[in-house]
Amino acid sequence: MCVLMLSVQFTIAQEYTLKQVGRASLRNAGTIMDNNLVKGYFFFYENGRIDKKNSNFDIVVLNEELEEVESKTIKEPKTTYLMESSYNGNTILFKFYDTKAKTVIYRTLGTDGKLSAKKTREANKYETVAYMNGIGKDLKNTNLSSVGDDLFIDIYSFKSKKFKYQVEGIGNDGAIDWTYTPEDRKGMTGGQLLASSKYTILLLQSETKNQMSKDVSFYLIGLSKSGEEQFTIELRNTKYNMLPINAVVNEDQSFTILGEYFDAGDKAMKSESEGLFAKTISADGDEEGETFLSWTKDITPKVPSEHRRAMKQYSVYFHNIFLTNDGNIYAIGEQYKKQISAAGVAFKAIAAASSNASSNVSAAEIQIANMVMIKINPDMEVEKVEVWDKAHSNVMLPEGYGVVSKHLLARILVAQGDFDYSYTQNDDENSVYTVAYTDREKVKGKLSKQALIRFVSFNEGDDDAVQDKMELVTDADQMVVLPAKAGYVLVAEYSRKEKTITLELTEFDY
Repeated sequence: MCVLMLSVQFTIAQEYTLKQVGRASLRNAGTIMDNNLVKGYFFFYENGRIDKKNSNFDIVVLNEELEEVESKTIKEPKTTYLMESSYNGNTILFKFYDTKAKTVIYRTLGTDGKLSAKKTREANKYETVAYMNGIGKDLKNTNLSSVGDDLFIDIYSFKSKKFKYQVEGIGNDGAIDWTYTPEDRKGMTGGQLLASSKYTILLLQSETKNQMSKDVSFYLIGLSKSGEEQFTIELRNTKYNMLPINAVVNEDQSFTILGEYFDAGDKAMKSESEGLFAKTISADGDEEGETFLSWTKDITPKVPSEHRRAMKQYSVYFHNIFLTNDGNIYAIGEQYKKQISAAGVAFKAIAAASSNASSNVSAAEIQIANMVMIKINPDMEVEKVEVWDKAHSNVMLPEGYGVVSKHLLARILVAQGDFDYSYTQNDDENSVYTVAYTDREKVKGKLSKQALIRFVSFNEGDDDAVQDKMELVTDADQMVVLPAKAGYVLVAEYSRKEKTITLELTEFDY
């Protein structure tokens, strides 16, 4: 059966077990998405050594009902790791990294069920460090994206005199069709995908003088589907500097960019934001309007009185900002702040008192607190602010990280999976959006393997959200929660002893 059939309905299979799983990590489990809808899942794992240098690896693809639609075994050096994947409605692109050869490998699984031949490129020195760090710390990569039914892009950094970024356009055969390198500038530049329409790839480009600088400027870069630069827009005016978080494509193929804004005289990666903004540009890059909503005048007055003090004490990291069919904008964030760590101070004191002890932890930590939801109506007015209480948690920082800006630290915490936000999922008609996040409320089970996952669903036309929760208790070595079809969540558990990955679809109220 081919990958194209992932959208076909099957009899519900609530559970599925992958057996004979050798070396594995649930970072190699992924969701196949099409227009933010779950169409299936993929898994990549070692299922046996061939010799000292090579192994068999399995790629298994399931549909949204956990029915197997494809299974492939490939023989690769045992130093091969899956970094990430993407699905464009027709084809899955897998991006591997060989730690010994230091090469990036692209392979596609197409609608005919065939796995393409390997397409390789040499990884640059910066990529090598980033990929090894990701493998060692089990971090998720987010460089690979689909931008249409016949194109993927891979965005990665490299270093010439200073750090730059490059975009590779990759076809359904896994071959690199084009390369885009932005105009050379004096400072460091970084890039990421914001959104893509039928005609345009919209990138967010950041520019700063050096790695230690907290003065960052942001630009929108519009590329054609053939990799040609169409427009550049600086996200700054006489009053404000803007930091986008997300962008949505409107029916006329224009873009609405959503994010935070800062005073023009402040440093965006150091200062507190002034509030949220929405900016619309045409498909050709013409600026059509922008709105600014301040924390002081527009947002805080809508915060429930019992939460206003905490809103002033914490910063908010926005994980997602999305636009619904009825024109409402929802900003989903999580509170955090940098503070002195009692445990970190104690470790340093012990290290200082002992000639044989040392501490590689900072005296600072990040405290993660409650979830925050801000609803903005079609008239661009703050209609409602909700704070969803959850247990607070502390993340100790490594030595030297105490001087890093909290905005940059928040992005590091995202990569490490330290925040409690899990995902946002919509239904087939975009009429229901569900936000999922974990909570550390004490339940039965081992302390390190227990949690609650909470669901908050916004139904188009309803004033109040629907809330539900589910206990997660496991003895498995690893557990992850993945989005599923509307009204369901997928829980994946890896048992090293049993050599199994067990999957279960569980229903919740929405």
